[in-house]
Amino acid sequence: MTLPVLRLHCRRCKDTALATLRRTICKNGSTLIFWACPDCFVRISENIAHRDLEGVFLNDIPIHEDNRPPWSKCAVEGCNNTVVEEHHFAPRAYFGDAADHWPTAMLCAAHHSEWHRRVTPGLLRDVSRRGKTHAA
Repeated sequence: MTLPVLRLHCRRCKDTALATLRRTICKNGSTLIFWACPDCFVRISENIAHRDLEGVFLNDIPIHEDNRPPWSKCAVEGCNNTVVEEHHFAPRAYFGDAADHWPTAMLCAAHHSEWHRRVTPGLLRDVSRRGKTHAA
């Protein structure tokens, strides 16, 4: 499949070129798509909504940057989900900066939510009472 191109101005090259689609894979496995200069590969657009790329297959877009950690699979045995987020076993809401000294694991959103629902059910309620902005 031929990917679309778009004539855009590159602020680094100071020239107008046929920009190409590129994608960045975020730490949690989500994907950001944008236009990049074909000469210097600098990003020259805001993120493009996936729904605006009708007929373009995500895997056909070259990867610009892959930020996934090497262990980017859910740590729960038998779960092969690769869209994961870092889970702190010592929630920041309770441990503050000391949470960085405790172990973490990569969990898919479903298992991350399940862990908090079972182990720290009052965490979000306690955090909102104290006025903190994030839980774990």
